[in-house]
Amino acid sequence: MRCLWSREVERKIQHGEIDDLDPTAQKTTLAMAIQSYREKILPTLAGRGKGGSDPHLKRIEAKFGALFVPALRSPAINAWTRNLSLAEGLSGQSVIAHLNTFSGLVRHAQTELGVHIPAGNPLKLITRPSPAPAHDRVLREEWRLKLQA
Repeated sequence: MRCLWSREVERKIQHGEIDDLDPTAQKTTLAMAIQSYREKILPTLAGRGKGGSDPHLKRIEAKFGALFVPALRSPAINAWTRNLSLAEGLSGQSVIAHLNTFSGLVRHAQTELGVHIPAGNPLKLITRPSPAPAHDRVLREEWRLKLQA
């Protein structure tokens, strides 16, 4: 008896919703996707493509590089996100930047490398932390006096 998932994939292929699955694309590791992202996407991003070494990608590759892209799951990404906040002490805005890079990487793997993720991009399920409140940048009287001295 065939499983529901395979019937659903066949239906989507027949209706043109997804292309035939390329078996080699399904064996794409995150490290392979990161290499492609560094070559094709980073150079197009302002200020980040110069050396091809984005610190966000390095952290992603260190944790998830050996995994096949379709094997990514949101619980593991949530745990990694908490680790970035708690153990590594990154701010909410830095964690958001990592998650945005990660989401773009997965989208690149889907659109450019032909990787099919049955449940879609798992980064869409991750709750982003709140960014820190804006700093008060009003010139205080004591600072004004120091500047005049």
